[in-house]
Amino acid sequence: MKPIIVSKDFSSVYSLIKKIKAGTYKMDISYKRDDRTFYNYSSIIESAIYGLELPAVHLKYNRETIDCIKNSKLVMVFAAYIDNKFHIRGGEFDGKKFEDLIPLHRNRIEDYTIYIRLLPSADAEQTEYYLNQLEHFDR
Repeated sequence: MKPIIVSKDFSSVYSLIKKIKAGTYKMDISYKRDDRTFYNYSSIIESAIYGLELPAVHLKYNRETIDCIKNSKLVMVFAAYIDNKFHIRGGEFDGKKFEDLIPLHRNRIEDYTIYIRLLPSADAEQTEYYLNQLEHFDR
């Protein structure tokens, strides 16, 4: 099997959501594995406000789009929160939707840097191998 060279990048939450809405990034792909179910939506948002690091989002180039293959739930939580689809539960920001936050906190969320790992175009076998390696090192 040919080795996969993964490049590192980063993007703001605002920029990622803009690319998803434009159709450049695709979050609903067939080979996507289940993201970690222990994510607490409120914790993700609070982590951004406090500037804490979250897991990287793993993307793969395709001919027409860039597909998310790991941690897409992270990006989708930000998109849902910015669209005021849920409020934070517990902690300092209990009961607050995005529109209820002060401008400083809204800016911290939109400007939050998400780390990205970009795979070049790879076949399904290479992608599966890459995801298996990630699981091995996540333990």
